[in-house]
Amino acid sequence: MTVLTFWRVRHIWLKRHPERNKNLKYSQRLAKRMRDRRLAQLRSQRRMGSDRRARH
Repeated sequence: MTVLTFWRVRHIWLKRHPERNKNLKYSQRLAKRMRDRRLAQLRSQRRMGSDRRARH
């Protein structure tokens, strides 16, 4: 039973966390992560701003 649970959890993990490009250096991966985070923040701010404008 434990083995089946382990393989199921592993399958879910691999599905949601695709393998990274191992050719990239750590600094490049870090820069990409920071860029993606900044873009996500901008998107959420725009979404929040458009919601506020719609209510007034």
